[in-house]
Amino acid sequence: MNRLLTGNLIRLRKNIIFWLSLVCAMVGPLYTVLNNWYYKNLWDMSMGADTAFLLSGADYFFVIALAVVISLFVGTEFSDNTIRNKLIAGHTRVSVFLSNLMSSVIVAVSMYLVSVAVSCIGILLLDKMELPIDKLLLQMACAVVSVSVIAVFICTVTMVIGNRVVSAIVSMLSVIGIQLIPPVLWANVDYYTEYGLLETSRAKIDVFLYDWLPTCQIYRFTSEITDIPKNIQWFPLYSAILILAIGTIGIIIFKKKNLK
Repeated sequence: MNRLLTGNLIRLRKNIIFWLSLVCAMVGPLYTVLNNWYYKNLWDMSMGADTAFLLSGADYFFVIALAVVISLFVGTEFSDNTIRNKLIAGHTRVSVFLSNLMSSVIVAVSMYLVSVAVSCIGILLLDKMELPIDKLLLQMACAVVSVSVIAVFICTVTMVIGNRVVSAIVSMLSVIGIQLIPPVLWANVDYYTEYGLLETSRAKIDVFLYDWLPTCQIYRFTSEITDIPKNIQWFPLYSAILILAIGTIGIIIFKKKNLK
């Protein structure tokens, strides 16, 4: 599998879509920093530099670019018959699937790190951070795992569908959909908490989703800027379970997939 992963990384390095996705990853934090800097000077108000760091990986540019680059990168292997050639060369379907999965995670983490790097501009333009550095680093580490879950999901969708165009459309619609969920769940959980309804079945479902969905985890980092979620220590475990579950389902389906 090492040879498969190495080959993917070499191909990724030459992929123009990948480099464009890194540019897209800069848009969200750059806009946040400049927007906060503008209002800081306009209203003479305090704006912490940590906002841009916490928003890294949470904007639509990031998730859409991630969906496009992974679905096209992995989907190209089907259109070019690269998948069949790998199998003919003696590689197993599991190793092919896992190598693409790891390549997708590398793409997501690379985009996130670029996003964080651009956020450093805020240190120069904005006020001091509101969060202690250890808590900020903890949230950023959890965010890395969260975006990895999204990458695994997109890769699995692409490997199951097999068509890069269709998988790109499905992946983009899916990530946009899950980006819309966090504000709704946040409002619901806040309502349940305020009126003492957390023990109801509907509340338990919403709280479960609010804890487990990767986009909800990242959203909580941005909406609870002055503090960290109380159960943040469980977020990496939730994400790891999701990665294992999604990957396992993907492998089972891919092993039975008819490669024409």
